[in-house]
Amino acid sequence: MGSDLLDQAATQEFEIFKLGHPALRLRSEEVNPSEIGSEKINNILVRLKQTKQTVGLSAPQLGINYRIFLTELPTRLSSRYLGYTPSPLQIWINPSYTVVDDTMLGGCESCLSVPGYIGRVLRPAAIEVQALNEDGKSVIETLSGWNARVFLHEYDHLDGILYVDKLAEDPEGRKELFEKSMWEVIEAEKRKAGDAEWLARFRLKQ
Repeated sequence: MGSDLLDQAATQEFEIFKLGHPALRLRSEEVNPSEIGSEKINNILVRLKQTKQTVGLSAPQLGINYRIFLTELPTRLSSRYLGYTPSPLQIWINPSYTVVDDTMLGGCESCLSVPGYIGRVLRPAAIEVQALNEDGKSVIETLSGWNARVFLHEYDHLDGILYVDKLAEDPEGRKELFEKSMWEVIEAEKRKAGDAEWLARFRLKQ
């Protein structure tokens, strides 16, 4: 992103870009560490925080193709998801990761850039991540379960990848993508029937 676009990013009102917008398919640039803490980068971080409506949001979703995203896993979701650890809001700049447990776990994912749908995606069970925080300090953590899933979902945005590109298949070989209202009906039926196997496939608690 050139300096003129950074100037624009510091002042414009952002909307979340939706599936089909070319900006979502670009590979984002790394942030120069010397720029962390600058007014321009801080304004981008503020806009990310103000726009966040879910557990994660990446800069590319706002049309800013920098390798930045945030995550926040609220306590209220602990009762819903298996392998979920509440986590405060974190800023990840120039993140990278290494898989430390390659067991692939299915889970239901949605995205503000693909509104109205929920899909099942396979992700590794645990990863070691490294990034810079909003103060420019190095952060190294091991994430597992849903925490790893959220990180990887947002990381994919930095490489122009959406979760719908990685949909898992059901036993009949069909991509597991659901319209949201239909998903809610199916989930309610599975819960009523006590279908523990189905719920576990999506990493949902009974």
